[in-house]
Amino acid sequence: PLYEEVPYSKRFEILPFDPTLYEQNKPGENQEHPAKLHFFDDSSDSWLSAKSTQAFITHHDEVILISIRGTLELADWWRDVDAAQVPFEEGQGKVHRGFYEAYKALKDFVQDYLDQFHAGQKIIISGHSLGGAIALLLAEALRNATDNNYDVLLYTYGAPRTGDATFVAAAEPLAHHRAVNNNDMIPSVPAPWMNAR
Repeated sequence: PLYEEVPYSKRFEILPFDPTLYEQNKPGENQEHPAKLHFFDDSSDSWLSAKSTQAFITHHDEVILISIRGTLELADWWRDVDAAQVPFEEGQGKVHRGFYEAYKALKDFVQDYLDQFHAGQKIIISGHSLGGAIALLLAEALRNATDNNYDVLLYTYGAPRTGDATFVAAAEPLAHHRAVNNNDMIPSVPAPWMNAR
C-alpha cells in the first residue's frame, strides 16, 4: 500500500546520549556520539570546496529511513555543475561526476549504519534536487550490493538527470517514485545531448 496507519507508539530511533559513557570514550573529534551515527555532514569552510553533502538516517523495526539534502550552499552548486560522466563502479553505465563524488562521500556512513542496524527492514531513501540525484546513486548501489539483499524504495523530488542511458536501463528494476514539478527546470538538466537521461 502507498500508506499505512502508524500507531502513536511507533517511532524512529535516535540513540540516546549517555554522558557517562561518552566521557570514558576520550572526548574529541573521534568521540562516539549519537549525532555521528545519525547525521552526515562533509561540509568545508572553504567556499571553493565542492563538499557540502548532508544526510540523516534512522530506523525502527520495519523501516530504515535515509534522507539526503539538496542544493543549498555554493559548494552544492560546484557539485551540480561538475557534470562530466564517469563510470558507475557499483553498477552499469556512467553517471554525473559531481553527484557520484557526493554519493562516495556518504556511502561508508550509510554502510556503517546498515551494518549495525539492518535486520531485514525495508530501506526508504529520499532526496530533493541534488539530494535526489545522490539518493538515486545510493539506492542503485544498495540494490546491486551482492553481499546483502536490501529491499530498497526510492523517493526523489525535483531530482536532476543522474546517469546515461545504460545506467537508466540498468536501474529500471529499482522501485523509484519520482516527483517533478511541471515548470521546474532542474529535472531536465544535464541536457540529453550530454548523454544524460
